[in-house]
Amino acid sequence: MIGPVAIGSFYLGVSLILLIYGLISFKRSIYCLLYSIALNVFPLIPFGYLNNEIMRFLRIPFAYFPFIAASMACIISARGRLMKKDKRIFELYLYLIIYLLLQSLLIVKVQHLVSFIQYYAMWVFNIFVMLCISSIISRLPRDIALSILRSLVWLVSICALIGLGKYALEITHDANFMPMMNRNGTVFWLVIGAVLAIALHDLKQIRLSALIFLLTTYVLCLFVMQSRMGFLGFWFALACYYLLRFRFSLIRLIKPVVGAIALMLLMFAMMFVVPEASRLLSGFQTATERITMLARREEIDSISYDYTRIMLLRYAISICRHNYIFGTGVGLENYREKLWEVAPSAIRASKPHNFYLSYLAEFGVIGFSILIALLYFVWKGYGYINKNESSHNILKFCFRTLFLSVMFMCIMNEYITYTPIWMIWGIGLGLFHNQQKPNTRERSITY
Repeated sequence: MIGPVAIGSFYLGVSLILLIYGLISFKRSIYCLLYSIALNVFPLIPFGYLNNEIMRFLRIPFAYFPFIAASMACIISARGRLMKKDKRIFELYLYLIIYLLLQSLLIVKVQHLVSFIQYYAMWVFNIFVMLCISSIISRLPRDIALSILRSLVWLVSICALIGLGKYALEITHDANFMPMMNRNGTVFWLVIGAVLAIALHDLKQIRLSALIFLLTTYVLCLFVMQSRMGFLGFWFALACYYLLRFRFSLIRLIKPVVGAIALMLLMFAMMFVVPEASRLLSGFQTATERITMLARREEIDSISYDYTRIMLLRYAISICRHNYIFGTGVGLENYREKLWEVAPSAIRASKPHNFYLSYLAEFGVIGFSILIALLYFVWKGYGYINKNESSHNILKFCFRTLFLSVMFMCIMNEYITYTPIWMIWGIGLGLFHNQQKPNTRERSITY
């Protein structure tokens, strides 16, 4: 039996190799993102779910090591040269990290310094990675950037097939193809892959038959993975992309609607084949009942499904009310400290599985407003309508959809600190730096 020490040593070793590989060239530093996904899947094919709380080193999950290595390769390769069009994002980034430092250490005076350092470092690291990847992509030929995205959608499809195969062989109880990740973290890749696949087809980078195959594997994996968040995020992303692209034109939406109906029929058919599909629908039915009860202000039984999640949301609202200006300070343990103050008999000391409530409580109104402003400029960075270049518009709708999909799914989780999300956003920003003036290179500046 291979234990946590052996697995951790393996991932530390391969992550170091990945870092060295990524330092060879700009192109390889970006391709490290693909290898970091593969390293979370292929070496762990024989394994079922591995407890994320145990598989850690210095409080960092082993699953994050390859992504951190890939990110470090991009940071070093960028050499501090950030793009001029990212200046506003960089300024807000500086405001945010300075504010969080002062807020946690001088104003709130957090009691758990280690927890503060861990979570503060994630914010410092993730946003800077996005800016560095934006710089690298802007210096690469557009064809190479698109080839990376094309490789990404095929890799996610292969991973989905592996997840389905492991489920069929009863290695795992669902189709989560990243054993060291929670399934709600894994489903982000399926949603990202679906949006990118549709956009690449519209850019004539992949054929219709390939698109159908990719979307089918993603849908099958989503259903067997039993993630309500992933299921909602998938359909939200598809609807968002086509509504943005066709500007709510009913005639132009006919073809996408027909495709959506075909996918829905496939999902309906799966209810009679895969038991997990019916369980997913049962989960949605239960959630609907709970929302109806809350709207009617009825009490929810403590033994009922989703009771704990509802209580965590209520605790978070109480924390926000008591700490609305400066928040609790950065870090899970510091959040828990305030949770015990507002709810001494809390059934579980955890965050509310909602990005907006969670970080409003941690950062306070001031810090959360800075973060939302930063995210707004990331959204704004995904280009403007260019009537003379349809590919520019397709990429715009693609990355704006990816952005909105992540923010929508974050209503149901706190994966905003998941490094690959910021890496994907950085790729989008970099593509638009190349797209603004196709025949020229934008000047980079060193901050």
